[in-house]
Amino acid sequence: GLPAVGFADAPGVNELIVDGENGFLATDVDDFAQKLKTLIESKELRRKFGANAKKSVEKYEASKVWDAWEKVLRETVEKKRAQSADAR
Repeated sequence: GLPAVGFADAPGVNELIVDGENGFLATDVDDFAQKLKTLIESKELRRKFGANAKKSVEKYEASKVWDAWEKVLRETVEKKRAQSADAR
């Protein structure tokens, strides 16, 4: 639930932070400092970005991630079993 400031050219960071929605993406050090200052000075913006940040990471909740991995693993095992049966 925290707003964030990151660099737009940083892989991963630029996938998690949606500029102007759950934080800011900066283009350089000066832009980073300015956007951080904007957050420091605006309690309303911090609250808005924080609430949006909390919502935006729900898709990474542990139970959802593990369920997706379990599905992939089960499908892989089933595919391997089918290939083995076809080879016989």
